Order: sequence, then structure tokens, then C-alpha cells
Amino acid sequence: MANSVVDKLTDWQNDADSLDTNLPTNVTNMGDNQPGDLDGEFRRVKSEMRDMSLAMSWERWKGLTNLASTGPIAFTYVSAQVFTVNDNFTATNRNVAIVGRRVKALLTGSTLYGTIKSATFSTPDTTITCQWDSGSLDVTLSEIQFGPEPRAYGSEYFLEKQTAVSTGQIDLTTGFASGFTSLHVKLINLVPFIDNTYLVVRLSVGGTFQTGATAYSWIRMGGDITAGPTAQLLAAELDNGVVFASGLGASAGEYLQGELTIYSPATVGPAKQLIWKTSYINEAGRLALLVGNAFLRNGSAVDGIRFQMSLGAILSGDFILTGTK
Repeated sequence: MANSVVDKLTDWQNDADSLDTNLPTNVTNMGDNQPGDLDGEFRRVKSEMRDMSLAMSWERWKGLTNLASTGPIAFTYVSAQVFTVNDNFTATNRNVAIVGRRVKALLTGSTLYGTIKSATFSTPDTTITCQWDSGSLDVTLSEIQFGPEPRAYGSEYFLEKQTAVSTGQIDLTTGFASGFTSLHVKLINLVPFIDNTYLVVRLSVGGTFQTGATAYSWIRMGGDITAGPTAQLLAAELDNGVVFASGLGASAGEYLQGELTIYSPATVGPAKQLIWKTSYINEAGRLALLVGNAFLRNGSAVDGIRFQMSLGAILSGDFILTGTK
């Protein structure tokens, strides 16, 4: 026989020290199977607590009274990646919707997992855009739960992933204005469409990728496996882009793997410094290894990074952006 007490956790309020609105407010006799049945209330509490023990790493805001006291918090489907919540989830006293935070979306018949890409508040709603690991939102959305949010110094947040499939360029823009001290890009299994080309990196200022002839300075050192391997030092004091790696091979299995870090992306004043390391199979079929350092000379805050081949498209490869606070 089902419990006659039907109010669940998302119907409860955390107001015991103020309005104290949770049922039962008018208790009937124990065991009479009426809505205020006291032992039924206790059984309901036990059931809800046991259910929550299976999802304790996820914050559940649904049903709580919102900051404006206009009603219970609810989530509304907008599009495949976007939902709204009728509360200010960017307010400092809550600060729930943080770029890089993991979220879980409950749909009819399925559950999605993803990462917050952006969150903006305009009375009365917060609009939140996510990148889902797989799948997309639909009109059956009933609840969004918020995962562990690492606020400690040095915590790393996943921000964005893009996969190249004969792609002209890859632009990563998530999180640049979100207070990260550094941003990190991993390049995995990159292959160019055309053999013996080089990979160029550029930064964006105010939504425009910088291509001026004197915009960047860069230096890199490395070499490939030859009969007498000797490290080469290459540099450009003034250039229209940063040459990340050159002489890339385009045959099957001639992958480039690499990591790049941008320091103080949102700070105005110091030059934006990039440091990277990479290994790959070059156009001669030899293993190559190099490290590099570069900076955008004008010292402006940056809001994006672009990866582009000197000729042709990027045939394949994954680009994963994370941030550190």
C-alpha cells in the first residue's frame, strides 16, 4: 500500500528557523492513513533521505522558494543546450551557475550530464547554456541538479571540447572572462588534411582574432629523430600568428599530441603568454618533439583562441579546454 503522505523532498523548504512551513502543520492521529498521519510523515522522511543518499554529490534546488519570494524554483527547457531557472543563480550569495560546473538534467526516460558554458541573469530568470556529454535537452525537462563545484585554489574546470572533422579552424571561447588564472588546451590525435603544413595559433581580443604582422612574438625548440639528432631553435620577434608546430604529417597515424597554457587571459596590461609542448610524426615519418613560448604583444584581455593549419583543413583531432582558478 502506497504512503498517503505525498509531499516529497522538492516540496520541502529549509525554513525551520523562520516560517517553518513544512508539513505536518496539523497532525492527525498516528496510523490513521490521512495526509497528516505522523508515522506516515516519518516514513516519507526516511524514504526521501534514503533516496537522496544515492545522489548526495548533486545539489537539488528545485522547489525551494526563490530569492524574490515569487514561487518555488523550477527549470524550463529553451533549446537543445539551454534552459532557464526562475531565480538569480549568479547571485554571490548563491553562485550556483558557475562556468565549468557539472550539471545533470532529468528528462522523461533519460538523464543527461554536461558542463555549464555560460550563465546570465535578467530578471526574473537565469539563462544557462551547457555542453552535454551526449544527447540534448527536450521539452520533458523536469529538473537540473548541480554537481560538485571545486572552489578551492588551483581547481581545474572542464570548459569545452570540440572535434575537428575536415574543419577549417577550431575556435575555443568558453570561460575566458570567468576569472580563470590560466586556461589549458589539450590537442589529441590531430592530423592535417595536407602533408607538410604547420599549425598556427591566434588569440582573440574583443571578438576579433589578431592577425597583424607585429601581433605576436614566439620561440620554440625541438627536433626530430635523425641519424644525428640536433635540437633546433626557431623564433620570430614579430609575426601574425604563433607557429605551434611545422612539417606535420598527414598520413594515417601521424598524430600530433600537445598541451598549451594561456596565462592571465582576462587581465589587462601584461602580455598574454602562451607556453606549449607537443610531439608528432612529421611529413618524413619521423617522431618530432618541441616546446615553445609566445605572447600577444598588446597586453589586452583575450576572449578566444584559434587553431588553424597554414594550408587546408584540420582533418581530425580533439581540442579540450579547461581552466584553473
